[in-house]
Amino acid sequence: MTFQNGKCVNCDTPISTGILCRQCTPPDPHREIIQRDVIISEMNIGDFGFTAEYAIFRANGKIMVIGSAKISLQSIGYQTARIQRRNDIFEIDSQTIDPDDIFDGWPIVNEETDYFLAILV
Repeated sequence: MTFQNGKCVNCDTPISTGILCRQCTPPDPHREIIQRDVIISEMNIGDFGFTAEYAIFRANGKIMVIGSAKISLQSIGYQTARIQRRNDIFEIDSQTIDPDDIFDGWPIVNEETDYFLAILV
C-alpha cells in the first residue's frame, strides 16, 4: 500500500486532512449518540450524555434520576455525571459522581415530573 498525500488510502477520493475520506472512515463506537440536548425522559436505549448531579438521588434504598433533567453532549458546567440508558434502567458512571453528592430523599420538583430507576456502574 502506498500513501498519496491528499487522497483517501482506501478509495483515492481527494481529502484535505487525515488518511480516510468520510465514506471510508468507520463509525466511532464511543461516539455520543445523542445529537441534540434532550431531557432524561426523552433518551432512547443506548443514548448517553451528561447531566447535573442534582438529577440523581437516593430514595427508598434505590438510585433514581429526575426525568426532566437536561442531558448535554459534553461534560460542561454542572452537567458532569455521565448517564446512559440501557433498556428500562439508566446507568450512572460512578467515576463521574461522588456517592456523597447523591441527594438522599425525594427532591421537590414539578408534580408532572417522571422518575426513573438508575444504578451506579
